[in-house]
Amino acid sequence: MIRQVKWAGVIAVALIIPNFAPASAADLAYVKSPASTDANNFFYAAIRGGGGWSDMTNLEAINPRVTGIVSTGDQSSFGFGSFALGTSKGLPLRLELEATIRNTTSQEINTVGACTAAQCGASINFNGFNSISIDSKRLMLNAYYDVPINSTFSVFGGAGLGVANLKTSGNQHYTVVQNPGAGLLVGSIWPQRSENNLAGSVTGGVSANINSVLVLETGVRYVDMGRYRTGLNTNLFSDESFSARVRAVEGFGGLRLRF
Repeated sequence: MIRQVKWAGVIAVALIIPNFAPASAADLAYVKSPASTDANNFFYAAIRGGGGWSDMTNLEAINPRVTGIVSTGDQSSFGFGSFALGTSKGLPLRLELEATIRNTTSQEINTVGACTAAQCGASINFNGFNSISIDSKRLMLNAYYDVPINSTFSVFGGAGLGVANLKTSGNQHYTVVQNPGAGLLVGSIWPQRSENNLAGSVTGGVSANINSVLVLETGVRYVDMGRYRTGLNTNLFSDESFSARVRAVEGFGGLRLRF
């Protein structure tokens, strides 16, 4: 009986003592690994601002009395600001949702045309001077690919797809060729019209890590926001409108905050 108790004691000590022994490096690594975090997995908020140049192309005049477009001109410069929320599931890929609003731009459209006596009471030829204002907002889903240069700097490229809201309004003046002494006459207006288009963008830039949570960035972006189309004007015929594709090149600077 005593011998059995002794062997039981030896077995118990053999089982208990290893639990008090110093842990090996491998054991410590195993214990710590579940609590460790990947520094490349994070969320961030970003603010951006800058300026750009807008281009309205593929102009179409929807007007049975207009016989030609003589010239066009764009108020090409504008300012803009944006706010974004994004995430990274390990470098080099980032995904973000970005909302952008920009200043009003305008397109000047000069036309020539003719109106028959049946339509206008007298046969006239005219020169039209039209000004279209365009306000735009965008909501884009962007994807970026980051390529680190060193511990501080990275270059990145990306593309975006989303929705652009284009809001247009405008006014018209004209002169009558048969009566040049009449001077510039007030024509009609284009009431405000809003529409949503599919928008796309491509972006390239450089970023710099200030510390573990703040990142500065600068870059250039090309954006296509689809076509605007004005509402029908308010003149006697209510059958005139303009349409053009809206594109832009934007230069921006921004700050990203990781959290």
